[in-house]
Amino acid sequence: MTTYDQQERTDRSLHEASLREVELASTTQAQALGGGSVSTETRKDAVTRRELGEWYPGVDLAADASAPSALFAAGLTPQVGPLNTGYITFNGGVPVGGFAQLTLFESGNFNFNGHFHVSGAPSYNVGFAVGVRSSRGVLYTFLKSGHVAGTFEPGSRDFDWSVQEFRAVIHEDWPNLAVNSTWWWNAKVNWDPLAILNTVKTLASTVGAVASVIALV
Repeated sequence: MTTYDQQERTDRSLHEASLREVELASTTQAQALGGGSVSTETRKDAVTRRELGEWYPGVDLAADASAPSALFAAGLTPQVGPLNTGYITFNGGVPVGGFAQLTLFESGNFNFNGHFHVSGAPSYNVGFAVGVRSSRGVLYTFLKSGHVAGTFEPGSRDFDWSVQEFRAVIHEDWPNLAVNSTWWWNAKVNWDPLAILNTVKTLASTVGAVASVIALV
């Protein structure tokens, strides 16, 4: 056998091994989860106003009837979060990592941000969900799903999102969100988004009944 033939066989074996790795990755399922009690620090009125102004430029906070100063008088925090997952990794050697963050404001605004990156050859579908359970049992959920492309596929290795929106229900239920609420998150690769949400609901129900689920994203 010539050196050329040996090299060709080696290259073919490496190619077949790479294909097997990609095929295996497409069916590999892994998850990470976390959460617990919401920690609400006492925050100065000016700090909350500044952060709202940074995320929502042009919003006239002075005209808002639910201005933070009234909340302090009632003993309520005007902001929950940032709720940070910390760095997320997956079991089974899945070369995907990332993080996410959620912040809720008494005004009804929220910030939902996240980032995932694949460092290996295969590609993966990634999903992330976080739920905040108010003290009256309402679970507010936030869900994002996307794709990270590995070496063998064109596309971005990163899946990023940044959502800043308003939901009236956050403001309406604030007394129950600001006190004795809990939060739970779940990240999965190659799972259906519904399964991710169901896991968050199951986690939330371990500390109290979930009366209803309201999807905000």
